[in-house]
Amino acid sequence: MTMTRTSETVANILLIGPPGSGKTMLARRVPSILPPMTVPEALEATKVASFLFLFSDII
Repeated sequence: MTMTRTSETVANILLIGPPGSGKTMLARRVPSILPPMTVPEALEATKVASFLFLFSDII
């Protein structure tokens, strides 16, 4: 299973490896290999981000 396929089917990704193995580089590129968000997905992501911002001092 490739990283592209994994990122389309899994909500969370755990990157494990020694320093210098490319974990950060891969994590920074995940958004560019994901398919574009649909309008409902974008609205849901915005709602979650807004909620977290409003309650960030409590959480």
